[in-house]
Amino acid sequence: MKRDWGLVLIPRIAALFIWSLYATLRVRFHGAEVIDDFDAKGQKYVIPFWHGHLLLMVYSRFKKPMTVMMSKHRDGELIARTVAHFGVDAARGSTTRGGLAALREMLKIASRGENLAFTPDGPKGPARVLQIGVVLAAQKSGSPIIPAVVVSEKKKFFRPGIDSRFRILSLA
Repeated sequence: MKRDWGLVLIPRIAALFIWSLYATLRVRFHGAEVIDDFDAKGQKYVIPFWHGHLLLMVYSRFKKPMTVMMSKHRDGELIARTVAHFGVDAARGSTTRGGLAALREMLKIASRGENLAFTPDGPKGPARVLQIGVVLAAQKSGSPIIPAVVVSEKKKFFRPGIDSRFRILSLA
């Protein structure tokens, strides 16, 4: 069987890039006390975040273990292997392929007391339009939804268009 070196190397390089990027940023968490309160009480939750915010979401304040739904396509496999470097598991499926099976798997995971994460705008979009999976997971697991987002601010000493400060927000 031929080995796909892209599936081996790309996630390692991507994880190294994310670690390096994070090390160069001044990150502030806003609203993290909501997640901290749930963690202190041992309560599980569902975190949705848009596809466009995926890059630094592995640094949002959540209790591990965490499982996120990822597509079954090759790009989903690359992302799943990348986030594994940060202690995040993946259930494989999406709105277009295997979503119901992945949702069932995530509900089993939630029944063990683990937290869930979704990119609720689906792999094919439309961007920032909520798909039903995150709501179903929250309803069936009895977990509240705590949305999260990554935003950035520009600093004067950088070139225009280069972001230098990120905020990871958890909104309740």
